[in-house]
Amino acid sequence: MERDEIINKLQSAFHQMHEVKTFYLHGSLLTSNYDIYSDIDFIIDVSGIDNGKFMISLPDKLAPTMEIGYYAYAPRFAPELYLITIYFKNSDIFHFVDIECHANPHIVTLSKEELLKTTESIKLKLSLVSLKHILRHNEQPNEVELIYHSIYKHEQEVSTKSQLLKIFGYFMQNQNPIIADVARTANSMLQNIQFE
Repeated sequence: MERDEIINKLQSAFHQMHEVKTFYLHGSLLTSNYDIYSDIDFIIDVSGIDNGKFMISLPDKLAPTMEIGYYAYAPRFAPELYLITIYFKNSDIFHFVDIECHANPHIVTLSKEELLKTTESIKLKLSLVSLKHILRHNEQPNEVELIYHSIYKHEQEVSTKSQLLKIFGYFMQNQNPIIADVARTANSMLQNIQFE
């Protein structure tokens, strides 16, 4: 799916969800700062219900009309902010969607600890963000090191490129074939980058 198709399908899906009071696109796509690597950012307002529980239910709500490849929650922001990343099958690997679930009042029943139990896919998303920074010539090795050491706890220090290649290699073994394909594509892109 192309980025515009993802946006249109999501807008249509949000229109159909009675829990969603308002929604809007935000981030780089609304400015002149977007490029081919830009992801898609939405904010949705589900005031009147538990926004954390709604975020957890979003993949099931979207699955009948959009093929989900993988999704990930962002525990580092919880419980102050609930954010889910969704990657749709047959999309560019960088065109994942970050959806912030807002509500007034903000409900904090979903804890950081609960979301930390589901962090595997967020490592892939953050690795793709790191690859995006490298492709934009804005390398950020600290994020790569954190991901690398969360997977390879006792490995020696290696270069940023080597760490990221091993991270994508790890995800290429994933049982979800879409995650494996995304990691394979990212790995191939990274191998073609010349590091100084």
